Amino acid sequence: MDDFAKTVGAEVRRLRIQRKLIQRNIALQLGMTPSVLSRKERGSMTFTRDDIKQLITIFALNPEESLRLLMIAGYIPDPGSIPLFPGDLRAIASPWLQSLTFPALVFDGLSYVRVWNGYMEALYGLSQCSTGSIHWLDYLFSPLFQQRVSVRWEALIVQQLHDFYFNSLPLAQEPNYSRLLVQLKQKHGDEFVRLWEAVLNDILSNSTTTATPIAQSMLYWQSNQATLEFVIAHKPIAPMLSLWVLVPHGMLGQHTLQQVLAGTTAEPLYFRP
Repeated sequence: MDDFAKTVGAEVRRLRIQRKLIQRNIALQLGMTPSVLSRKERGSMTFTRDDIKQLITIFALNPEESLRLLMIAGYIPDPGSIPLFPGDLRAIASPWLQSLTFPALVFDGLSYVRVWNGYMEALYGLSQCSTGSIHWLDYLFSPLFQQRVSVRWEALIVQQLHDFYFNSLPLAQEPNYSRLLVQLKQKHGDEFVRLWEAVLNDILSNSTTTATPIAQSMLYWQSNQATLEFVIAHKPIAPMLSLWVLVPHGMLGQHTLQQVLAGTTAEPLYFRP
């Protein structure tokens, strides 16, 4: 019995029982026998994409629940069907960011920066990048960011493009994804195209390539007085919302960060549409 199929089946069963729906009635609506549905819920058979789409309707799932079920089942949602940050962004993100003592920010599924805390602003000045929406890659290609990382810039860009590719895969069929790539190529020209194509070639030539492990995902900051090296800790906090916390490397790094951020607080929080 496949563990993946068991996980999907268990989630479908949980949703069905939660709604007090009878297995026989659900099977009838899916066009299968109760015994087949029972086998799928136990994980001895797999749910097809059509099964999942029908279950979303039968269970009357909201956008967040629909996305979660599709992702658990391993299916890419239909284009235009995914809200990039479902729910109340302030209610979801604020409790996380206000409680942290490190720089932190929240991304949507396409890597637009939706909110960040005062520590992140003090170090990287994201609000200076744009008064409107901010895409993480736009910021990384900006002179503002390049000043903060100096000679390490290209290596960081390659790593971040690599992670962007894998993190945005669930949205690869979305019209917004295609438009974003066109905008990035137009805005940053040959430099973006060269680095993006290098990352794609590396991924396509290595079938075992995956997203960068958390322990290897790094970010840097430097000034005339200090240099900081961060490990990026990732945590999904809602469908299509991911929290990044910049954890300084080692005790010396934490001490240096405290000195650099002396007098700074997590507040205010900075939001972008």
